Amino acid sequence: MHRLNDFIGRQLVKGEEVLWSGQPDPSMVFSKADVVLIPAGVLWAAMAIFFSAEILSASKADSSDAPLIVFFAVPFTLLAFHATLGRFVFRRWVKSRTHYVVTNERVLALSRVFGDNVHAWFLDEIDQLTTVKSKRGAGSIWFGEAPWWLVFLGSSVLDAPAALPGNLGPVVFYDLRDVNRVYDLVNELRSSG
Repeated sequence: MHRLNDFIGRQLVKGEEVLWSGQPDPSMVFSKADVVLIPAGVLWAAMAIFFSAEILSASKADSSDAPLIVFFAVPFTLLAFHATLGRFVFRRWVKSRTHYVVTNERVLALSRVFGDNVHAWFLDEIDQLTTVKSKRGAGSIWFGEAPWWLVFLGSSVLDAPAALPGNLGPVVFYDLRDVNRVYDLVNELRSSG
């Protein structure tokens, strides 16, 4: 925890105060995009198993095909595993290493995945807030203009390392338990600033 506080502290500018901090809710496993991604992953896994079985049976007739099996079947099957199950494990790991901070001047998404990543916007630069809430009251907030497809993907975007904090686009707080509280706080800070 001490190292985390040091990491957050190094991101703050002089006079900046932390008003709220939190993490994505690890119990929120699914996003809206999973309605499409889960069946697609299962289909991919079925194709990978069928493809690998065909190559294995063909290689029994000719053992010189063994390198072909390793080159095609193994990576294809591993990617299928990631598409069906592995991405949920990866998403949970990313969430455990992601922290969100609201200060009196900025919103920050901090990630310690593949190095230290910081994505921050000043409150006066945020032109709009977009929220998506679940039935349980939790949800996500986009600080700035959010493309429809990014809103649709939701936290499944965390499955791709290229979409982690530190990239261009709006700062996003995914899967917050207290999304209403954070939304109200940022709205109040924007109107008073």
